[in-house]
Amino acid sequence: MARLTHLQDGAWTAADRQAALDKLAAYEDLAQELAGRQARLAAQLADLRARGQSRSAHFRELLAEKLTNGQLLALLQARGLDA
Repeated sequence: MARLTHLQDGAWTAADRQAALDKLAAYEDLAQELAGRQARLAAQLADLRARGQSRSAHFRELLAEKLTNGQLLALLQARGLDA
């Protein structure tokens, strides 16, 4: 990945500000999409639990996706890109 920002004298700069803004917007969009997906997954998992299907393959697939998304969100949040 080509870096668009550079730390210079304690401040972040970008030679191509529009490209840097576009990339930041893409990261923010990703964080929002992951957060929205997490909410939908939680609802789906709750529904499957309520129907007694917490041991099904589908439940486990959704749970794995929720855990993976949670890790990605944690990484983004650690860098200030929380949704």
